[in-house]
Amino acid sequence: METPVILSSPLEKGKSQREIVQETQVPRRTVRRILKLEHTAESVKRSTRNLI
Repeated sequence: METPVILSSPLEKGKSQREIVQETQVPRRTVRRILKLEHTAESVKRSTRNLI
């Protein structure tokens, strides 16, 4: 899963989840869910890459 552009730009700048919420007006739970899904997808990619 790819992080939506509205969240990836502030995230790349090192902003916290709360700062992202204040800037984008996206609910904090939504930001947390998207970032968690992104992290999980990266972990799965790494683990499957190690199996090959």
